[in-house]
Amino acid sequence: MADSSKKAVPPYATYSSFSNFINGLRENGTPKHITRSMLPGSNSGKASMSAALSVLGLVNDKDEPTEDMRQLTDASVDYGIKLKEILVKSYPFFTDDSLDLGDTTTDKVTEKFKELGAGGSTITKCIAFLLAASKDAGIAVSRYVKTPSPPSRTVKKKASKTAVVEETEDDNDEGADRYEGLDDKERIVVSVHGMDDWEIFVPAGLTTAQWKHGLKMAKFILDNYRPSDEDASKEGAS
Repeated sequence: MADSSKKAVPPYATYSSFSNFINGLRENGTPKHITRSMLPGSNSGKASMSAALSVLGLVNDKDEPTEDMRQLTDASVDYGIKLKEILVKSYPFFTDDSLDLGDTTTDKVTEKFKELGAGGSTITKCIAFLLAASKDAGIAVSRYVKTPSPPSRTVKKKASKTAVVEETEDDNDEGADRYEGLDDKERIVVSVHGMDDWEIFVPAGLTTAQWKHGLKMAKFILDNYRPSDEDASKEGAS
């Protein structure tokens, strides 16, 4: 599935999509081939998931699940223990002592991912995946390591006779610009079976009282402003 001519970048798929996919295989069985058509998400989501499976050594160049994948998706095998083994083999700093994830900072982790070939907002996605995976794998992570905000992107405007065309850096990083201007927000990812993850952004540093008020308002909005079942069925029919 992966293009071997490109430099392998650490996994940058959303971890929730990855774990949901693996859990689905644990429940339903792992086929002899894992191709892009069975991967979750949009085209970009399928591409990032395909790359993650390859970099983690879970699928070979013939789209066949490896022994590590067979064990990870075996319901009788402890998922966390096997995941830790895979992560340690896949990220060189776990074995070459160039970075101690349990005793470092976000800046040092960012530097390490740059060395491993990641750039731009992909670094944010790489770190988010690693931190979430490390939690499930029982790998210690320093309290000073957080998922960094995606970097601001330079926008260049090129005028034409009929329109203004915007050219941005990191154009091949699909969807990254949706985070622009949200540096002061905390992102909460909600995994919804059978569809792309939901993303909720809330102001950073809320007090307990503010959280309670925000949750009450959010529940009110979701309960009263979502499409009715009748509206949803009409939309699906169209």
